[in-house]
Amino acid sequence: RPDMRPALQAYVPDLIVERVEAGQLDGLYVSEHRKLVSVFLKVIGLGRQACEIDDMARCHAAVNIVQEKVCRHGGTLTRVLTDDKGTRFLVAFGLPGRAHEDDEA
Repeated sequence: RPDMRPALQAYVPDLIVERVEAGQLDGLYVSEHRKLVSVFLKVIGLGRQACEIDDMARCHAAVNIVQEKVCRHGGTLTRVLTDDKGTRFLVAFGLPGRAHEDDEA
């Protein structure tokens, strides 16, 4: 249904939308092989216990700092997790849309 496209498009990665609009996918999946690096960062000191966040403004500031530094180096912050193990960030380098001229083929 064409009337649902704007609402659903919010859930589709921008890279896929660009490729579809450019006619590169023709409704088929594109296979890519790439090197991907995942990094887990643990943040301490946000609460009295590992699973707690006492100050949301402080947590928000931590997220902003991580996002800024990761984006500066071509990465993507993919997840922010808080559970019994503490607050952690999952960062990825090498995702589609973040290619560089000197990347390996």
